[in-house]
Amino acid sequence: MHERSSLRHVVAVVAGIAIGSLLVGSAAAITDTSFQYTHPKTGYLNVSSMAFAPDSLQGATDDYFNTWNESLTNQAAGRCFNAGVSLPQGATMTKITFYYRSDATSDLGGYLVRRNPANGSGKYVVTVAPTDDLDANSSVTASIPLAYRTVNNKTFAYGVGVCMDTEGTRFDGVRITYLYTTAGS
Repeated sequence: MHERSSLRHVVAVVAGIAIGSLLVGSAAAITDTSFQYTHPKTGYLNVSSMAFAPDSLQGATDDYFNTWNESLTNQAAGRCFNAGVSLPQGATMTKITFYYRSDATSDLGGYLVRRNPANGSGKYVVTVAPTDDLDANSSVTASIPLAYRTVNNKTFAYGVGVCMDTEGTRFDGVRITYLYTTAGS
C-alpha cells in the first residue's frame, strides 16, 4: 500500500511539472512579439479602387470618379491613379492581380513599383497591359520577378498604379498574394 501511494505521488508530481511547463511555454508564446510559423502561410493584400488617388490633376478635377459603392472610372482619357501598399517586413510577394472592365475599344495599364525614399530611385517591378477589349469583367495576373519578391520596408516603399487609356475603362482593385512565416514584429 505504501508503494502504491508513493507511485501516485510521483505521478502527480511529474504531471504537475509537465502541466506547469506547458503553461509557461504557452504564456511565453502569448507574450512574444513575434511568432515563427513552421510552414509559410499565404496572405492577400486587397487594395480597393477607393484607395487610389489621381497621380496628377491634369485638367478639371471632375475628370475623376470614385465613390464608396462603385469602381474607379475615368471620365477623360489618359488618367492614372496610384495607391501605396504596406506588406509585412520580410514577406515574399508572389503575384499581383488587377481587376477591371474594359469596353470594346479601351484597355488598362497597371504596375507595381518599389521606391527608395532615401535617394528617390524607383523601379517598376511589374507592368501589365492587357488588350482584351472584352467589354466584360476581367482580371490580369502577373508573377513578381524573383529579384523583387522579398519585402524590405526598411529600405523601400511600395505602391500600385493603374492608367486608363479611354473613358470606357473601369478599375475595380488589386490583390497582391504573398507568403509569410512570422506574425508580429
